[in-house]
Amino acid sequence: MEERAKAEFRAMRETVGISQNALAASLGVQPRTLRRWEAEEERWEPPEDAWEELDALRADQERVVGFAVRKALSIREEMGGEPAEVVLPYPQGRDAETSMRRANARLCADRLRRHGLAVRFAAPDESDALRMAMEARAE
Repeated sequence: MEERAKAEFRAMRETVGISQNALAASLGVQPRTLRRWEAEEERWEPPEDAWEELDALRADQERVVGFAVRKALSIREEMGGEPAEVVLPYPQGRDAETSMRRANARLCADRLRRHGLAVRFAAPDESDALRMAMEARAE
């Protein structure tokens, strides 16, 4: 396998929204070990299983974000034009899953904006209420 840079490992981890501590726990290593894998001045490199875990998380992220973007574009087409804005849930919390959901929301927003859609973040309960209102209006 082609050698990948430590900076790529860190960037990929940050892109999927998982903390060093959460990834270390998932891999069964100490957080200090993971910090060494990411530090340019350290000699330790991320092992293959760590790369595989990040690759799997990134693939999951692409699947989720891709689905959300396709759904938003489909709704735009069904409505016959641009909705005023797309409201994405942006949950609060410090746990790993919530952090990864926020990373997905940011990536989704970026892609939707590239398609010319206006995007706004809201608390999950507010975005659910807005989604239900839009569905009721569409009926």
